[in-house]
Amino acid sequence: MTQLRKRMLKNSNVRNYSQATTRSYILAVKQFAEYFGQSPEKLGAKEIRRYQLYLLNEKKLTPGTVGIRMSALRFLYQKTLKRPRSRLRRSGLGIGPCFRHWKFGLVRNVSCERTA
Repeated sequence: MTQLRKRMLKNSNVRNYSQATTRSYILAVKQFAEYFGQSPEKLGAKEIRRYQLYLLNEKKLTPGTVGIRMSALRFLYQKTLKRPRSRLRRSGLGIGPCFRHWKFGLVRNVSCERTA
């Protein structure tokens, strides 16, 4: 088990996440890392956005399923890796105007499009 996975497990336990949520988040992060062939610690907003588009457009996942994956990545980057929200906002993961529109597929909020 990698150190990153151990940290994610610890953070999810501290927050009292269910086992199903924890398993789902771990799997989502694993698939994200496998898609790029490297640790998520080395990836950022640009890769998250690219992965989101891949899930929607190529894998044809529903917006709800993609939302769960994005929640897992938000948890990883904000809670486990402690990256500032402003660095993630460009990908649609940050809390604020961009995040509210992730479930509709592509970000449609004008303020988000300017930062993308």
